Amino acid sequence: MRGRWSRWVSWIDRREDNASLALMRVAIGLTLLWTLGDIALSGVVELVYLPPEHGGFREMSERHWLIRALGGASPGAVWGLILSGIGLSAALIAGVGRWLAPLLLLQALLALFSLHGASGGGHDRVLYNALFILIVAGGASRETPTWARYLAVFQLVLIYFTTGVQKIGGEWMPWGDLSALYHALQLPAYRRVALPWLAEQPWFLFTQIGTAVTMLFEWTSPLLALSVYWAETAARPGRLRALANRLRLREIYVIVGITLHLGISLTMQVGPFTPAMLSLYACLYPPETWRRLAQRVRSTASAKRASA
Repeated sequence: MRGRWSRWVSWIDRREDNASLALMRVAIGLTLLWTLGDIALSGVVELVYLPPEHGGFREMSERHWLIRALGGASPGAVWGLILSGIGLSAALIAGVGRWLAPLLLLQALLALFSLHGASGGGHDRVLYNALFILIVAGGASRETPTWARYLAVFQLVLIYFTTGVQKIGGEWMPWGDLSALYHALQLPAYRRVALPWLAEQPWFLFTQIGTAVTMLFEWTSPLLALSVYWAETAARPGRLRALANRLRLREIYVIVGITLHLGISLTMQVGPFTPAMLSLYACLYPPETWRRLAQRVRSTASAKRASA
C-alpha cells in the first residue's frame, strides 16, 4: 500500500510545461473580459451595484474587506472594481503578473459580487476557483505542478457530480417523463426564445433524450477523472485502463460535455457559465497534447503557404 501511495505522490508531484494551464488562463481571462465589459456597457451598473442614494434598487452589503477599505459601495468604488477587473483580465490573458494578476482579480470579483445576492451568479464560483488554481500554480510560470492541472479536472468533475446528485425531482426520472429539459426551456427567465413546439413529437422526444444524457453524464462524471488518469498512464497494466483507452472514454466525455454546454448556451441565458466551464476543459489533456496540436497547425499553415 505504501508503495502505491509513494508512486501516486511522485506522479502528481511532477512539474510540467504550462501549456494546459496557460490555455485555461487565457480562456478564463477572455471570459472575465467579456463578463466585466458587458457589465460596464450594460447601462445598469448604478441600478444593480449601487445603493438607493446612488440610483440603485436596494441596499448593498459591505461585508467584504475591500468594499469597506474603499469607503463603501460608492460609484467610485464600484467603477474602480469593474475597470480594474477589466485591466487585470487583460493582464491575465497576456500572462503578465504571474500569480499576482489572478490574486488581485479574484479579490476584485469577490468584492464586486458580494454587494448582494443578485449581483453575481453560480458561474462566479467557477471563475473564483479557476483563479485560485492559477494562483497556487504560479499564474503564468513556464512550469507548473501537475497536481494543479488535476485540481482543475477535480473541480470540473465535482461540479458535474454534485449537480447531478441534486437532481432528484421526478421530471429528471423516467417516471416523470424525463421532462426536465422541456420545462427548463419554457422558463421565461432563462430561455432565449419561446419554444412552444417542443411539446410536439418528435421534438419532445429529443428533450427527453437530452434529459437522460445529462443525468447519465453528470452521475458518471467521476469516470471522466479516471479516464484522464488512464489515458496519461496508458503504458501501465490494467484491464479497465486498457478498455477505457480503447473506447477513448475521455474523448467521449469531452464531446458530450461540449455538446451539452453549447446546447445550453444556444437555447438558454446562463451568462458566462458555459465559457467558464469549458475553460477547465483545457486541463483534461497534458501539455504535450496541446504542443503537438499547435505544431500540427503550424505545419499545415506552412504547407498551405508554400503551395500557394
